Amino acid sequence: MQDSFGDIVAIKDKEKVLLNYYRNNVIHLFCVPSLLARFILQQQKTDIQSCKALVEKLYPLFSAEWFLKPLADDYVKTILNNLNAQGLIEVIGNDISLISDSSSAYFQLDLLSRIIDCTLQRYAVVLGLIPKSSGISRAKLEISSQNLAQRLSLLHGIKTPEFFDKKVLSSFILGLKENELLEVDHNNDFQSGTKLFALYDAVTHLLSPNVLQSIELTTSQHNDKCIG
Repeated sequence: MQDSFGDIVAIKDKEKVLLNYYRNNVIHLFCVPSLLARFILQQQKTDIQSCKALVEKLYPLFSAEWFLKPLADDYVKTILNNLNAQGLIEVIGNDISLISDSSSAYFQLDLLSRIIDCTLQRYAVVLGLIPKSSGISRAKLEISSQNLAQRLSLLHGIKTPEFFDKKVLSSFILGLKENELLEVDHNNDFQSGTKLFALYDAVTHLLSPNVLQSIELTTSQHNDKCIG
C-alpha cells in the first residue's frame, strides 16, 4: 500500500501462518548471532569471554529445542568478527563495544537481536514459575507456563503461536531436566537450584524492562498463591 510519504509494507493475515513456518525453519541459524547482538546491546561494553560464557549457558537449551550440533570452538569469535567486519560492533583485542546508538549500524544490530526475543521471554516465563523452596510438578509447571505465556502474548502483542504452545514449553522443561538445571525433591517435583538461579538471571538481564516487569509480577503472584 502507499500513502503520501511512500510505500508501506504489511503482512496479510492469511500469510502470517506461512511466514511463521518459514521463520521457525531458519531461526536456529540466527539464534547465536541474535543472542550476541542482544547481549551487546544490553551491556554496551563487554568482552569476548563474557560472550562465550553466555552462549555456553544458553546454547545447550537451544540445541535441545532445535536439534543443533555442538558449536565449533571458534564459532562465537567468528560471529563477533563478522559483526565487526560489517560495522555493527567494534572489536578491539578482547574488548567489544557498540557503535553510536544513533547510527544505522545500531538499528541493524537491534533488528538482529529481536530474532531471539520471544525465545528468551518464553524461557523466563518457565524459569520464573519454578519455586525456590517448594516444589512444582511437571504437569502444573506446563499448565502454568502456558497460561502465563498466553497472558503475556495478549499484553505485549506477541503473535507467534509457539510462544504459548504446550509442546514447545514441555520440550524446554525437558531440556532443563536433561541438562541437570532442575533440582528434583523427594516428591519428584521440580525446584530451583544454584544453576537455575544463574540461568534465570542471565535470561532476565536480556529482556526489555516492560516485558520483564510483566513476567516478574505475574510469576510472583502465581508463586505467592501456590504458597498460600
